[in-house]
Amino acid sequence: MLERTLEELAGVLERQADVYDALAVLGEKKKGILVEGRLRELEEVVVAEEVLVRKAARLEEVRGEIVDRLAAGEETSAGVLKVKTLMEQCPEPLSTRFQQVQDRLSQSVERVGSLNRTNGELIRRSLRYIDFSLQVLLGAGGTVTYRAGGRWSGANTGQAARVVDRRL
Repeated sequence: MLERTLEELAGVLERQADVYDALAVLGEKKKGILVEGRLRELEEVVVAEEVLVRKAARLEEVRGEIVDRLAAGEETSAGVLKVKTLMEQCPEPLSTRFQQVQDRLSQSVERVGSLNRTNGELIRRSLRYIDFSLQVLLGAGGTVTYRAGGRWSGANTGQAARVVDRRL
């Protein structure tokens, strides 16, 4: 019974590693898309990421249930039970399998985190560029507001209204 539950846990961890590997591949693709400004492709990647994140969440729930079962059998709390502890109790080749999947999962999560930070910075830079471009196009002299009757009121009273009909 214990060995079968451990096999089940190893399988879930392997599937989680697969999901994080796929997220890393999408993160690399997203980075290229952000650098090149291909917005239509960005939307497709974000949708694919959302699907994988939901899958990761479901796998995490399953993993938690398995760990709860194992903790109940060990008469310990699930929060205290660690994969390393389980590896020490497992016979070979299951112990080696746990070690490999733990290493792979750690590397994948680290890679996804790094890509997320890089992509976040690329997005922040793009937004700063867009803000700068809009200010240049609209003029940094102030904002234009409208009063009753459709008359406009600029921040600088001598400023003429500007209308931008240009695609960026």
